[in-house]
Amino acid sequence: MRRDEAEQNGLLLAGQHVQGDNNTVVGGDYLAPPKPEFVSRPSDIVKVMQRLDEMIDADPAGAQREYGSPSEIDEKLEYNAVDRYEEIIREFGQYGHAVLGAYRALEAHQPTIGPRVTRFIRTIYYQIAAQKKAQCSDDILEKVVERLAQLTGQTPDVPLEVILHSCNVLVAHAFINCDILKRVPLRVANEDS
Repeated sequence: MRRDEAEQNGLLLAGQHVQGDNNTVVGGDYLAPPKPEFVSRPSDIVKVMQRLDEMIDADPAGAQREYGSPSEIDEKLEYNAVDRYEEIIREFGQYGHAVLGAYRALEAHQPTIGPRVTRFIRTIYYQIAAQKKAQCSDDILEKVVERLAQLTGQTPDVPLEVILHSCNVLVAHAFINCDILKRVPLRVANEDS
């Protein structure tokens, strides 16, 4: 190591210098090289998105299977007055099996990943719903998807299309499972009937 490199990299303390052919530090204590920058690992949501994409690619016909009761989904869409996002819920809701498969595969290594991701999406929903600006259900769903994509960010391992598709799938799944928006009230059977 040359003296100028050592000084530039902060490897020498004041009063130190590099001496001889073997680059011996002379005059004071040796300063350890700086630690490498912290490298974050992918967030849970990104892991789910990657696995979800793999599950959908592995079983494209799986998207044709129904997830959830169509009549319950219709009832919830009507109750929450979902209009613009209705087709998105219907289309992306069909990937519910892939979402569950992704959670199961990841839970082998991280047992609480499914509930943690669901809480994350629900927290985003609560933050948006709390803004109380005359929002319809479609606006809320759109903002949840946008915020989820924004918080996920782009990673080199996950293309933008996968992030956007996965956000729609995960939000549709959360809607169908009554994790976001309003739950349809239970109907009490009439005793006279």
